[in-house]
Amino acid sequence: MLFGVFAAVIGLVAMTASGYWGVGCGWLVVPVLLYAGADAETAAAISLLQVFPAGIGTVAGEFRLIGWKRGGFGWKLALPLALAGMTAAVFGKSINNALTGHYGSSRPIELLLLISTLVATALIFVRPRGQNPCQPASITPCDTVRGCIGAAAVALTAATLGIGGGVLFRPVLTLKLKLSGLIVGRLVRLFLVTSSLAAGLVYLLGDGSLNTRVLWPAAAMAVGGVCGFPLGRRLSRVMRECGYGSDIMTSYAVVAAAVVTSLALRLLGMRWAGMVALAAGGVVLTAMFAVIWLYIPKHKRIKE
Repeated sequence: MLFGVFAAVIGLVAMTASGYWGVGCGWLVVPVLLYAGADAETAAAISLLQVFPAGIGTVAGEFRLIGWKRGGFGWKLALPLALAGMTAAVFGKSINNALTGHYGSSRPIELLLLISTLVATALIFVRPRGQNPCQPASITPCDTVRGCIGAAAVALTAATLGIGGGVLFRPVLTLKLKLSGLIVGRLVRLFLVTSSLAAGLVYLLGDGSLNTRVLWPAAAMAVGGVCGFPLGRRLSRVMRECGYGSDIMTSYAVVAAAVVTSLALRLLGMRWAGMVALAAGGVVLTAMFAVIWLYIPKHKRIKE
């Protein structure tokens, strides 16, 4: 019961952050669950399963905008990428179990999670700005194959660690396929929801029975996430409307640094110090939301 309440609170905070930053927060959820006593498999499963309820509404709303006419992005990219991601994601649990079984602990998952968080943070802060929001692109069969290979690689990594993988997948579209604009976000979100669902279901049902140890915390976290995501979007809108849009990702860097520090300390055997670092990141995040809600609307800058 208490773990369910805890999971709901984590889902609320993490998905508020996701809506605010516009990126997934599996890299935040999994370390928190590990510190709460979950093993690597359970933490990954819970994190993956809460993505679908939080994201399906957005994906459904923009599904028709992907372009399903002959020659559109839907048939040439969206469907192949989603299928490639889902196919690869079903092997995530097996790799998770193989790594933790071979080393006898969650340390390899923690190390890979640390590396993926650093890579994702770097990708966020170096990705191009000012893209044309409606740029068309000609997609060849070769582009589709390359995209599917990238989707499979990202989905397998994400399913193993319990993260969404959206930030890691975006460069496949922008750098390899030269896409930009709104279509990138739509393809990323479709990939994220479908591959996370496929991986989560394997974690949930892969042993031939329903894993209730995963189901109920995931459901509780999903409830918190469904409430948190629109709140995060609203806080992001407040920041932009009040002239603070350029400051949104600063808090991401602070919290990501806290997570990386926490994982590094945990790997070095300094569990309590790592827990303090992670808690500090949570305090910063919660305080930031409070400031945005109470302070920012009363102290507007000139609009950006």
